[in-house]
Amino acid sequence: MPDEFFSGVARAIQHLHLGKDRVRAETKELDPGLALLREWQANRLKFTYRDLLEDRRYRPACEFFLNEVYAARDFTSRDQDIEHLYQLAARFIPEQFLALFKALVELNRMTSQLDNTLLQVLIEKLGMKTDLTAEMYAQAYQFCDNFADRKYQIELLAAVIHDVGAGARDPLIWPTLQVARIPAGLGGWNEMYDFAVHGYQAFRAMRHPEVFANAIETREMQILERIYAGHPDPFALSKLS
Repeated sequence: MPDEFFSGVARAIQHLHLGKDRVRAETKELDPGLALLREWQANRLKFTYRDLLEDRRYRPACEFFLNEVYAARDFTSRDQDIEHLYQLAARFIPEQFLALFKALVELNRMTSQLDNTLLQVLIEKLGMKTDLTAEMYAQAYQFCDNFADRKYQIELLAAVIHDVGAGARDPLIWPTLQVARIPAGLGGWNEMYDFAVHGYQAFRAMRHPEVFANAIETREMQILERIYAGHPDPFALSKLS
């Protein structure tokens, strides 16, 4: 990665403590409906990517998504901090070097919006209360009628995974994270900092991030197309590629 990126990150890090008095979202118990949805999604991902979970090269990245993205926990405060850091970093990093950070923020926003829409359909149209089935999940997807948005989400996710996986092998990443530890702690950014460290460690283990990214894009697109085609069991892929 260019030196301009890291010098900008370093300057942004030095200003992290300035946000210690910012108004932060209160961490609260996750909405039961959203908790149910995330639990179902996590179990589905374990099934779809069972071969990658068994591969020591890709297991850490799979577990990162299961524990840090689809876990039944409230991530409101952390997500708010990511948005705040992006705005801060934009002051120090040239626009052309902000592409990955911008994509991460966009993906986070989009995933939240799409899942909230899906949850609303599950509750209001399909009467979800304490149980969620594969049939209900697929039917809710069809009701949402946002194939193009879901397709873009999958493409964006694959691109981010590829770029993060490649960037994680840059020798300057870990020293930059180490420098960030103290100011992040002083500013109360611990949750976001832990998220970044866990992500780095997970993707650092991958030698070929394109394999992981391609597997996700291929399988998720197959499932999406099967859902919209009305397949009776869209999640049972006959071949894991």
